[in-house]
Amino acid sequence: MPDPGTLQLAIAGTVLLVLLAGLIGTRLFLAKVAAQVRAITGGPPGHDLERELRQHTVAVKGLLRRIEDLERRIANTEEGHAGALQRLGFIRFNAFADTGSDQSFSLALLDGRGSGFVLTSLYGRSESRVYAKPLLDGKCPYKLSDEEQQALRGAGDGKAWLSAPTGHGASLPEPRGRKPRARTGRRAAAGDDAGG
Repeated sequence: MPDPGTLQLAIAGTVLLVLLAGLIGTRLFLAKVAAQVRAITGGPPGHDLERELRQHTVAVKGLLRRIEDLERRIANTEEGHAGALQRLGFIRFNAFADTGSDQSFSLALLDGRGSGFVLTSLYGRSESRVYAKPLLDGKCPYKLSDEEQQALRGAGDGKAWLSAPTGHGASLPEPRGRKPRARTGRRAAAGDDAGG
């Protein structure tokens, strides 16, 4: 039978070897974790990660405050500019059969709410007339001609420039039954209906 002192010494040595192996394994594991932390933080050994995280937290809070301030300023700017003329629609056309080159035009200028005006110029060989019609929230108290409605749709769709429906230089049908007068000594009338 083995000596009890030798048996205890063997058990103690085995436990010591197991503890030593565990200590070495833990040390290697901690070294690996420390290397990974250094790789993540980019700092040298002894780098204070907690201090770095506090600095980043302060910086992020500052950025969030600036973003909120910018969002408020953008909202105020958009609200202030909603009343500025910012959309336009423009169309050239022939108002009368005896004129060419699409010299008449309708121009719609709208703000962000659809309010503004439509300006129409009817060009004739002996005279020209200009009419302005107000718009409030996209509605006009006066009847709009087909060309004025097209200009208004162009402003609403964001299509600033529209050509005449029948092409450049082509005559359009006379709006609302208006017929050009033969040229005489008097000036040809551009039609009372266009003025609303």
